[in-house]
Amino acid sequence: MSGKLRNAPCWCGSGQKYKKCHLDRDSQPRANPFDVAERQLKLFRRKQCLYPNAPEGCNGKIVRAHTVRRRADLGAIARDGHVYSGRADLSTLIRTGGRVEATLIGINEASTFLGFCAHHDQTTFAPLELQPFAATQQQCFLLTYRNLCRELYVKAAQHDSTNLWRDSDRGKAIQTQVAIQHLISTMQAAMRESLSNLRFLKDLYDAELLTNNHENCRYTVLHLDSTPTIVCGGLASPSFDFDGTRLQNLDVLGVDRFAVISFSLVATEAGGVAVYSWRPEDDAVAVPFTESLLRVPTKRQADALVRFAYETVENTFAAPEWWEGLSKSKRVGLEARLSSGASPEHPTQPAALKDDGVRYVDWQVSRVESSANGLAA
Repeated sequence: MSGKLRNAPCWCGSGQKYKKCHLDRDSQPRANPFDVAERQLKLFRRKQCLYPNAPEGCNGKIVRAHTVRRRADLGAIARDGHVYSGRADLSTLIRTGGRVEATLIGINEASTFLGFCAHHDQTTFAPLELQPFAATQQQCFLLTYRNLCRELYVKAAQHDSTNLWRDSDRGKAIQTQVAIQHLISTMQAAMRESLSNLRFLKDLYDAELLTNNHENCRYTVLHLDSTPTIVCGGLASPSFDFDGTRLQNLDVLGVDRFAVISFSLVATEAGGVAVYSWRPEDDAVAVPFTESLLRVPTKRQADALVRFAYETVENTFAAPEWWEGLSKSKRVGLEARLSSGASPEHPTQPAALKDDGVRYVDWQVSRVESSANGLAA
């Protein structure tokens, strides 16, 4: 090979010269996936405070902030301090052939991320932690904000960790190298767009948090007749609604913004609530989406909530008695939903949220309120 080609930028887009990157890659020792996974784990343990203007005003160490309330929600469904959560670490995926597996974890570890200092975590979310959850506009706003901060934290770690997997093509044929590098580049491009969208949203929420302004928080709240057997909190950008109708196309890169909806299932003194919340800019997707849920027969809406949680929110936790009481086919089906949309190999299916006839829970929706009909602020 000529010196000119050896010194040209590598075809993979790394920015390095070809001779320093992919030259003779097919004859190099294969990467140890467990070493890569260990380095990846460190990216998900980065400490930072996501409060506006931080580190100004920060006080105390970075804490394990809970996105799902530890006592009120996780504690309400735990058995001996443990709940079931989807496990997707490398050793599990290798053992299961790529399938996410539900595993018991302690509630002190569940739903945590190192995204706030002690002071800002305590003061910002006091209305959620210290007051009974009544689905006030302020509480709906804070649920959304906390879900947004966690999503931004996790998405940034995911983006950075993909670079670690670029060496996974060592010792493999050139065709495989090209396929691996293309897949990683595609995933990174999608993640960059997602991060840009999340940062834009966070800037809007930051400004409203600092001014105690919650009026742009739209929401639909479904009240439950008893404590739900799963609790969760996260963001979703639904491609399809509960009828299978397409709402937005997330497969096309270069779109300025995509609609984002926050979803939380929480316990209350009266039973529980499912909270969908969003900004006015996302009405075009969020309104028809929630309307499609309300067209589901009332007795089947709780099962629809379960499908949605496992299909779109990885930050979902289940009561051990409920999970262990499900048939094997139902457990496998819900575990499969945890992988949906996670990669190009597991695309979201149009009918993913449609009623498939499977009944999961015996708790039901008792009434529905929304910001449009006077939910208390």
